[in-house]
Amino acid sequence: MKISFTSFLMVLVMLAATSVFAQQPTEINQKNEQGEKVGKWKGYYNDGSVRYVGQFKADQPYGTIYHYYGDGKLQTKMV
Repeated sequence: MKISFTSFLMVLVMLAATSVFAQQPTEINQKNEQGEKVGKWKGYYNDGSVRYVGQFKADQPYGTIYHYYGDGKLQTKMV
């Protein structure tokens, strides 16, 4: 059985497209209908540097929450 170069190329393109679309970014800083934080959140200082990173359910943090100093160094890791 002989596979043409065009067929092989088509299969590669389809596989690449599938992997790209399967890894869509998760939206951050979302709120539910009640205005509560849900999902992944990232807070910032006024200068734009990251203040904290974590996850929330109904406005309550869960899992591991990372707090950072203004210079970007890790301040606390809350589990």
